[in-house]
Amino acid sequence: VSRYCDFFAYHPGMSQCIKDAGYDGVFRYLHLENGLSLEEIREHHAAGLKIALIFQTTGGDLRFHPPGALYFSYESGRRDALWFLRKVRELDIPMYEGIAVFAAVDYNASSDDVRAGGPVTRYFDGWHDVLTNERNSDPMFILGAYGGQRVAEAMWPAVPLRWQTRAWSAFQSPRAVAYQWDFGNVCGIAITIDEVGSDEWAWGDEDLNKEETRSVVLEVLQDQGYPDTIEAMKNTYNPLVVEAIENRKIDAAQAAELERLVEHLRSV
Repeated sequence: VSRYCDFFAYHPGMSQCIKDAGYDGVFRYLHLENGLSLEEIREHHAAGLKIALIFQTTGGDLRFHPPGALYFSYESGRRDALWFLRKVRELDIPMYEGIAVFAAVDYNASSDDVRAGGPVTRYFDGWHDVLTNERNSDPMFILGAYGGQRVAEAMWPAVPLRWQTRAWSAFQSPRAVAYQWDFGNVCGIAITIDEVGSDEWAWGDEDLNKEETRSVVLEVLQDQGYPDTIEAMKNTYNPLVVEAIENRKIDAAQAAELERLVEHLRSV
């Protein structure tokens, strides 16, 4: 079991303090004010912390986002997932690496909200359709849901990971891979404490895009005559071509995979 914490605002220098306090990683918001930044990513990874990604709009400024179930729909799920992918490229977060994003359901969702065809269910259908290429069932990111007991227990095959909060929960669901269970303070910063089981879906330093690898990617692609992929590869990372990159060549299957990836990036 690992210890994680989540917080709303990053303060320079806090990562080592979190690590020294016995935490293995952090859950960090992407969409809210004071969201994850390149500076923060570098500091967390340098301290040996993993990063779990959170996307949340509801629970933020309700002048712009309606509360509760009113926000959730298939269309809002697609919109949020597309925003997430744009942010991923901005922050140089690798795709197709088994990294998770937890989309937040930050209210006491009802049974009707999470049933088949319910607004929250349809919201995650929208996320899934953006993150998964329809010609390849492997998603760019593993989709997770944050919320209370009903969210953790919902029957959503397209959402394999659940991060459960003690709020709105009568018990801890066995489906939950993470459980937000208490409040705390580290380095004078208010945090929420999370208990995490296996955290292979979190983003560690070993998953970082290495500049030397990326330069080889661009060189090899140029040599192999795939100029259309170069700009896309500046903002993505595909593990299927790592072996070919290391060997300084790309075979037909790997070239096809690159073209498939670029086509998908253009479509979203």
